[in-house]
Parts: sequence; C-alpha cells; structure tokens
Amino acid sequence: MTIRILDKDINLFNKLLRYKKYEYNIIKSDIIPIKISFAKFQKKKLYKTPMSDKKSKELAVSLATKRISKKLKSDEHIISKKVLKKNEFNSKIEIEVFFKVEENITEYQNIEQINIEEMNKKK
Repeated sequence: MTIRILDKDINLFNKLLRYKKYEYNIIKSDIIPIKISFAKFQKKKLYKTPMSDKKSKELAVSLATKRISKKLKSDEHIISKKVLKKNEFNSKIEIEVFFKVEENITEYQNIEQINIEEMNKKK
C-alpha cells in the first residue's frame, strides 16, 4: 500500500531498496494533494561489473540505439548518431546522444473530396 501526500511517497510493507512499482489507485484527489493506492513491488536486479571507460560508453550508446529503434516503424531507420555530452558521476554514466533518423512524414489526402471554392472563401 502506498500513501502519497504533497509529492512524498510513504510505502507501507516495502523493505526493498531497489524496486519497480506497479500501482492501482484507490483514492485520488486533485483538490487535496493525497493519493492512496495498492502497490506491488518487484525487486530490481543490480549487476556490478567493472568496465573500462571506452566499453561503458559503447554500452550506453548501444542501449540508446536500441531504445530509439523500438520507437521507429519498420520503414524508418537510424542514419547516424553522435555523442554530444558525457557526464560521469560516482558510478553512473549519463550520455546525451543525437540521432539522425530517416522517417516518412508525408500525409496523403484525396483531392477529389476537397472543395477548393469553400477553402478560398475561408481565407
């Protein structure tokens, strides 16, 4: 069970440090900033592997590429990618990657259905 008051979560019956939370809202109010919900907590696995700087950068870029590729349709693809910024914190790496993507953004409309005279009057 989770209680949220003023953007602070109070998790009852949860003793996990790293978890993924699935919620089902019971009570939610926009007037009073409170939300009560049932929550299921799933433990996240943490893998610690020593890596070189170069390998960690390659792994982060490949992960970003996979995530972008999932969002693309079958006829769309990545043309190029470039790492813009790389920040390293204690044990975390944050990489900003710029992707050039080829995608079809055209929209087709049958011109037989359009009444040109009405469109000109509106202008």
